[in-house]
Amino acid sequence: MKKNKIAIVDVGNGNVDSIKNILNVIGFDSDLISDSKNLDLYKLVILPGVGAFDPVISNLERSGFFDCIKNIHKDQFLLGICVGMQILVSNSEEGVKKGLNLIPGITKKLPTKTNFKLPHLGWNSVDYKRNNFFHHPNKFYFTHSYFVETSSEFVIANTKYNIVFPSFITNNTNIFGVQFHPEKSHVHGKNFFKNFFNYLQI
Repeated sequence: MKKNKIAIVDVGNGNVDSIKNILNVIGFDSDLISDSKNLDLYKLVILPGVGAFDPVISNLERSGFFDCIKNIHKDQFLLGICVGMQILVSNSEEGVKKGLNLIPGITKKLPTKTNFKLPHLGWNSVDYKRNNFFHHPNKFYFTHSYFVETSSEFVIANTKYNIVFPSFITNNTNIFGVQFHPEKSHVHGKNFFKNFFNYLQI
């Protein structure tokens, strides 16, 4: 069966309309899906997240998406955004729920340091560790107080705030996560999505 292109998981976790709008502006159709039974119809699934780890996990469990995403087909791609990235790992210091465990790691709170307020809010740069198209753009909008700690082999890019933390990760096959918000990053976000979709051949 030929798959549709892009689905945005809509269970109350994030800025789904903002994501859909920016994709529409750059010429990509997407569907907001609230029924987990439709997940396997799409080549790319975008998992947004705003708020705290446990409520996002609870919403996915209640809607049936948790198990579907955890067992996503190998011929599909998944992109987690912000908390949607943080739940890709095993667990979080922010709550007691188990994460999707699709990428090894743990979500931790950014340390409190003088002159560095939490949340980390506003524009910041990303430092790409891999020699590929992801080198541009390199400035995005962030808003978060937690970060993913994972092995360097799963890191595409880092960002420096009060510490250096992974801002773009992958399981090196079909799972990706970004700590920044491309949908809030204006032209930088548009270019990110264009490059990312080109990489996935969507």
